[in-house]
Amino acid sequence: MPNPPAPKLPDNVVEELRQLLDMSGAYQFVIGDYLVSVVDEFGHVLKRPEIIRQLAHACKCDASTLRDRESLARFASPDMRKEYEFTFSQWRSLRIAGPDWEGYAKQAAAELWSADRIRAQIKSNGDGLPAWLYWWGKLGDVLEKVIIGKDTPEHIKAWCRQIEENRQHVTELVVK
Repeated sequence: MPNPPAPKLPDNVVEELRQLLDMSGAYQFVIGDYLVSVVDEFGHVLKRPEIIRQLAHACKCDASTLRDRESLARFASPDMRKEYEFTFSQWRSLRIAGPDWEGYAKQAAAELWSADRIRAQIKSNGDGLPAWLYWWGKLGDVLEKVIIGKDTPEHIKAWCRQIEENRQHVTELVVK
């Protein structure tokens, strides 16, 4: 026997979200806070994924975007956002630190880190590697993929091998 259809969210809930989505990227937390309130209000009737699905469908937007806004607004409470005035991207980066987020937040605020720098510090377990060195390592990963690619022309492979040799030499000089 098929499941009965899920109850429909009120039109005013959908319309308010539609208006917020039309504003701009500066309203990411406004949208997220609104979604937190909707999920909390209707969570006793519908599960979170169904609420997000209905809203995304009704507003013709991507459900993953709404999930991201809601979950990040839930992570970075309004009080936290008052204490640390980070961008949405910086908060997203801090979230990957899990329970250690606040230590990274204090450092990021003191040293004015970008979202990329926050991610690099977290991925290096806070060992103080400069962000450029993190990306320098990623360059090696990309070069390896190009070198082992079955469809990569030989002259491109040779060029990438030369770059990789130089990259390794520079890394040895810097990391000493």
